[in-house]
Amino acid sequence: MKKQISTTVGILIIFIFAVAMGLFVFLKQQETTEKIFDEDVYEKNNNYDVSNGNTIECDNKIDFIYSFGVGESTLNTKENFYSPDMCGEEPVEYEFILSDSKKKEICIFIKDNDLMKIKDEFTDNCDEAGENCVTVIPPTSRVLEIYSGGEKIKKISYLSHYYYQEDPHLEIFRKVTETIEEVISRKVEELEIDQPICGYM
Repeated sequence: MKKQISTTVGILIIFIFAVAMGLFVFLKQQETTEKIFDEDVYEKNNNYDVSNGNTIECDNKIDFIYSFGVGESTLNTKENFYSPDMCGEEPVEYEFILSDSKKKEICIFIKDNDLMKIKDEFTDNCDEAGENCVTVIPPTSRVLEIYSGGEKIKKISYLSHYYYQEDPHLEIFRKVTETIEEVISRKVEELEIDQPICGYM
């Protein structure tokens, strides 16, 4: 009888131990999952330099000055003109008016992609140690200035020799500027603006 009780107690202890171990493993998994989630959130939030506190309100009057290319084509919505790259010839300015709704659409895209929180320069052509460098001849550039209520609130500069081409900040900048270039391209076609035929060596 004592042996039977002893065996039952032993089984019960083993059962309780197994349940406790299972619960412990489960809780550790939950803790790990929560930790991973927190780290993901931290990484996402720290992909950008949020210390400058830059924000953008799309209900305000928004304007852009965007220059891009080798000799630089320029869109200026403050003064309503577009100047294509004339390959060294005398610059020509065309009247180029973007509607407030189109500018607001671009602004919302900027806000949705957290462009205001990224760093301002992508121009260093060497790594941090200065041991490996990139040379691009001729380099192309992208410079975007954003204005709200007539005041400049952000300027971002990029050169194609920038060493860290996979920089997540740069990916955001590319995404936004490519969208702006698409808007420019459609408007150029609509206004039938002649594009100079030229190239750079």
